[in-house]
Amino acid sequence: MSKIKVRVDLDDVLNKFSEYFLTYHYEKTGEELEWNSWDLHLDSRYGLDIWNHLSDKDFFLNMPVEHNAEKTIEYLDNQSSVFEYMIVSSYYGDDDDVFDNIYRQKSAWLYQYFGERAMKRLILVQGSKEKFPADIYIDDYYRNLVEDGAEEKLKLFYTRPHNKNISVDNEYVLRVSKHDQIRNILRDVSFHTDINSYLESNFDV
Repeated sequence: MSKIKVRVDLDDVLNKFSEYFLTYHYEKTGEELEWNSWDLHLDSRYGLDIWNHLSDKDFFLNMPVEHNAEKTIEYLDNQSSVFEYMIVSSYYGDDDDVFDNIYRQKSAWLYQYFGERAMKRLILVQGSKEKFPADIYIDDYYRNLVEDGAEEKLKLFYTRPHNKNISVDNEYVLRVSKHDQIRNILRDVSFHTDINSYLESNFDV
């Protein structure tokens, strides 16, 4: 029996990206912002320049870990006979130096908090994650969950301040707000042994 593939997002799923970004921006500029959407730059007097923080040499290294995220990765590691996971994270840039800088930081961060096995599963992509399909998606960005169409997959939409007002209009998308919920769902999927059996039991497939 083939393993159940899980695609896990990094920023704002395994870490506290948005909270950290606001604090980092305030310490750098003195400007206070509220993150209510990914168009945060529209509310800043610095405009698109606020995203330059992502190119700093230490920005991702000091990111706080999302509560109980380690337990989710530990569970996936311990259930390697059932699940095969990858950590797919987007970056935005147009040269190798940007990629190398962010990949170095995110790899080091994963190694520090989640260990070598998780670090080796990091995939850094420019923009869309569509080229890395899975049976289960865990992400805070709604488009990443639905961009591959209506294909029957389980999609866990991790609630963060910037996405709490987004309406979920895909029948296979479930909102989750804690890693405890994620692990409970993974356990349920494991009990069914395959993703199709789980979907048939929990959705109108």
